[in-house]
Amino acid sequence: MTDHLPTSPVHAADEAGAEWRRLHPAYILTGLVRNLRGLLFPLVFIFFSRGFEGDLIFYASSAVIALGAGLFSFVGWLFFRYALTPGELRVRSGVVARQERSVPYERVQSVDVDAAPLERIFGVVRMRVETAAGGSSQSDVRLQALSRADADILRAEITARRQRSRAVPAADSDGPGHLADAEAAEQTSAVSSLEEGELIRRLSWGGLLVAGMTSGRIGPAAALIGAAFQFVDELIPQAWWERLPAYADGFSLTWVVVLAILIGVVAWILAIGSTVLTFAGFELRRAGDQLVLAYGLLDRRRSTIPLRRIQAVRVEEGWLRQPFGRAELRFDSAGYGGSSGDAGVLFPYLPLRDIQPLLDATCPDFAMEVAHAPAGRLPERARARYIFAAIIGWLILIALLAPLFWWVSWAPVWWAIAGLALTPLFALLGWLRYHDAGWALAGDGRLLLRWRSIGRTTFITRRARIQHRALSANPLQRRAALATFHVAVPSGGGGGHVALPHLDESAAAALLLHLGPRAR
Repeated sequence: MTDHLPTSPVHAADEAGAEWRRLHPAYILTGLVRNLRGLLFPLVFIFFSRGFEGDLIFYASSAVIALGAGLFSFVGWLFFRYALTPGELRVRSGVVARQERSVPYERVQSVDVDAAPLERIFGVVRMRVETAAGGSSQSDVRLQALSRADADILRAEITARRQRSRAVPAADSDGPGHLADAEAAEQTSAVSSLEEGELIRRLSWGGLLVAGMTSGRIGPAAALIGAAFQFVDELIPQAWWERLPAYADGFSLTWVVVLAILIGVVAWILAIGSTVLTFAGFELRRAGDQLVLAYGLLDRRRSTIPLRRIQAVRVEEGWLRQPFGRAELRFDSAGYGGSSGDAGVLFPYLPLRDIQPLLDATCPDFAMEVAHAPAGRLPERARARYIFAAIIGWLILIALLAPLFWWVSWAPVWWAIAGLALTPLFALLGWLRYHDAGWALAGDGRLLLRWRSIGRTTFITRRARIQHRALSANPLQRRAALATFHVAVPSGGGGGHVALPHLDESAAAALLLHLGPRAR
């Protein structure tokens, strides 16, 4: 756990001869830009709309704010220092309220390096030292601006000292022979760290483009485009609208279909671009007991995931990928969370047949066959429940829209009634959910669960990783002797809980018993 220690005039680190270092001076400029980015858009808007004849008070206030932000970044850089002592990483920061953090090397879990476009302009990177506390901003140490060479050296030094601190007992001698051996071990570990371990798999450019074309990012992109259309009236001149046939002829179903197709095509292009920006140059390596991920076109990231913190793996087969036998491989890890879409991605796009060999090489504790249906299946009496659950929401929506369309003038009521023609598609989705759901158990405690929402998900964990397991059954399930099986693993991303509905009651009870703690 990261400790917060008061700063003293003479510290043990100084007595030990530790060299205190500063961040790269580019931190001043990157910090200034980030502090002013909320002010940048109104400044540009006023300048292009009014020029230098705009609001002088606003310009003067902006200049004062910019000078203050620049001074704040400079002072922050001046008072931020870090040092590597024989036993821990120390960081000093703060101007008025001085603060010092101490991170013992044995508590370091991973050292991640990334470079956003702003950092790449100035030729620096950001480093995040994750501790055993796991993922919170108060427990991790972040160095916001380091040169690439300094970051590589610092990462190698921290990794080497972490390995040495775990390999050498604290009570060992500190004599000359011990120090020589430690220095040799440190140099060897540093070299292996810089080599980043063994390359397991690399994503080709062809695979990257196909991954973008079949990704689940199309939905969010379409929603973003739909929201942007609310501002079209303000951005496009009225004379342009009057030239469109739809403007003169009125609103029609044809133009609704054309608009939907246009949004879909633009969303598809945006999804491809987003995937390329995120996962370009994706490489998966294994270095000892850690996995090293490197990816990103503009924002280049390099993440380290300790194998012991991986709690489960997920195989995500999107509805565009499943017909071609392709999937995305993700992981749940204690303390490794994030809101970004790339957090927890082990490999973004690969054939189903390659998943088990990849897991054998990276996470052998979770390697199971995923290309075939699991052995445990749901009873036939659960099929009708899955189909009913899939269509009931759609039927309720149609029932609500029909009266609404009756009262409005721009949409005929038959539009809502015509939506009933899509009911068989929802029934098919319910049948697929029933057909794909299942589970499998291995003799060494590995558990596989599979279910479907739109795409299909396969979840693999081990008995030792399960934090919580339970059964639930509503009155209708109890009447049909069915139950829902719940299982949860620790996950920094908040997605560690999964549920499989409508198992046979006796099979669910046996599964619950099998996954219970074993007697020693």
